[in-house]
Order: sequence, then C-alpha cells, then structure tokens
Amino acid sequence: SWAGLGVPVLNFSVFGDASDFRGIGADQARFRRMGAMKVAAFLSLLRRGRPVLCSDVDTVWLADPEPFLRSRAAAADIAVTS
Repeated sequence: SWAGLGVPVLNFSVFGDASDFRGIGADQARFRRMGAMKVAAFLSLLRRGRPVLCSDVDTVWLADPEPFLRSRAAAADIAVTS
C-alpha cells in the first residue's frame, strides 16, 4: 500500500465523515486541512522522482489535454477520476 511505502495518503477518516465532503468549502479549516493533505501526498511522490499531474474541477485547460493524457496513459501508475 502507499501508506506502507511511507507515501502520505488522503486518509479522510481524520475528518470524521469519510464518505461525504459536500459543503466542505464552508468549513475553511477542514478545507485547508484537506488541501494540505493533497499537497503532502504530491510532494512525497515528487521527492521519489514520480511525475504528478493534478487537475481539479475548477482548472482551466488552454488546449485540449486529451492527446497529452492519452500519450501517457499506458505509463501511468495511478489514474484517478471522481
């Protein structure tokens, strides 16, 4: 597991309600804590020499990202969408 390798994982149980993040933006402390967890996980992967691409729902792509993503899909260790 990632945690077993020492990679920070997004363990949402620290928030007490692991399955529901609707409205988390209204609670700035929780929202910032979640953001810090994501950054820590990305930084850990980068320090291991792994490339990371993160695109949130409010990201604006200036060109179609599909060719870029398709060209790297076979080499991806993890690909996640929600």
